[in-house]
Order: sequence, then C-alpha cells, then structure tokens
Amino acid sequence: MDGFHRERFICALKTQGDSIIYRTGTHTRFANKSHFTLDENNGLNEGLYRLLGFAEENTEEKDFSTWDMYAVGARLKVESDTAFILDKYSEEFGLYGEGTEKNPYLISGASHLTKLRHFTNDKLKNKQLTPTTYFQQVANINADGISQECSSAYGWDPIGNSPQTPFRGVYMVSDSAFNTNSTTISKLYIDRPTTVGIGLFGFVEGTVIKTLKIKGAEVVGGTFVGALVGAIQTPGDALWPTVLENCSVENCTVEGPTLANPETPSDGFGTGGLIGLSISD
Repeated sequence: MDGFHRERFICALKTQGDSIIYRTGTHTRFANKSHFTLDENNGLNEGLYRLLGFAEENTEEKDFSTWDMYAVGARLKVESDTAFILDKYSEEFGLYGEGTEKNPYLISGASHLTKLRHFTNDKLKNKQLTPTTYFQQVANINADGISQECSSAYGWDPIGNSPQTPFRGVYMVSDSAFNTNSTTISKLYIDRPTTVGIGLFGFVEGTVIKTLKIKGAEVVGGTFVGALVGAIQTPGDALWPTVLENCSVENCTVEGPTLANPETPSDGFGTGGLIGLSISD
C-alpha cells in the first residue's frame, strides 16, 4: 500500500452472501505501514469478508475493478474491533496466495491480470509456471481499462504472447468461501490483425481453465484467434493436457484477418469464438 496516500477512503468488500458492500474510513501511514480505521458508524460485523479495493471517498463510480492497484483480494476475518488478513502475500507475483491447490494466487481485479501477463511473458519468470501453479479469480473483472493501458491503439497484449512463453497452470474461476460458482471478464479489447496467438490468453500449455465467462469482448487478431485462448500447445508426449471446463463466451466479437482486414492475403486460419486452435505434435 506504499502508493496509497489518501486521508479518507472508501473500500469495497465481498460478504459471504456474495454481496458487494462499501465502507468509508481514515487512512494514516507511519512506520512504513498503512493503517485503516473504519468510521465509527460504518463498521463491519464479525465474520469473513474478501477485500476488493480502495479508492478516494468521493469516488462516484463504484466499479472496484478500477481501484485494484490497492486491492489485495485476500480474505479478511473480523473479530471484535480488529480485522485479520488470512492469506499470505507473494512479493514475486504481487498477489495474495501461495500458488497451491489449497492456497492459490488470488486474482480479484484487472491489475492482477496485468501482473499475471507481465510474469508469464517474461522469459525467465515464465519457467516458474508449472501445470500445478494455481490461480483463482474471485471477482468479476472489467478489462476495458487494462486493455487501453496496455495499448490505446492495439488493446490487450495476451497472457502468454508467444509460443516460447505460454501460460501454464490452473486458472479457477470461483470463490467457494463466498458462494460464487463463476465469475466473468468483460470488455476485453484487442485489435492486433497481424499478430499470431490472440485472446485473453495467447498461447497456453498444460493449462486448466475452469468456469470462466468472457463477456462483451471485441477481439481482432491474425492467425490463432479466440476470445479466451488463441492457441493450445500440446506436445505429443504431454503428461499435462490443456482442459477448458465449463467456459463460455457471451456477446463477443472475434475476428480473424479476413474479416478484420480484407486487404490482408489470409484465410483467417485458426479463428474461433472460445479457442483459435489446438496444436499438437
């Protein structure tokens, strides 16, 4: 929370009933730590919550996906007058969690997808991703902002943007502690008509993605284009096949070069709604 310097704040939290609630309070910083105190008449009952993000108190648009540079995604347990964070923070990923099946890395906001993209697309860090590295998306994510931040002209650069840096791991989209069985990523924007491997994920290998819905995406790419995955890489002797379980697209536009750029001499090979192409050898 080093970058959070507002004296007054509003925070978003998820309740165990799967509702989003907002609380205001005061922020102070000393001894190199942030301290948050909720207003006396605006506190929390004892119980379990998930912290989704912070913003200035006068924020009019309560879209917590735009606040998540300060969102931890962690579970918060409230007892008496004190809140305890139950999840560990990973300095390496910049996410809460440990990457295990029991304690996956937590994805609660749009900036967390950006962190995952940076890590995956780094050739050295990519080697640390394995088919047993677990991620869990615990909130709906509006990807419009990160698409524009990535490039105002071309939009989102995929997670796993080359065959040499594919995404590996398990990406779960649920929050069993808060009665959420599925969540969405909405308003993903990509306009890269000459680029190979286009989607939320570009190239994946040894990956399991569960119950993820892509909603309202506009995706334009070259070869291997899908809203969710551009290309699945599966070596012939792979022990870890890629599986997409109960994933879907809704109100999305996915175009290959034939539709996106009629002047491009291509037949739009490998273009699909959910997946562009599955590659095996």
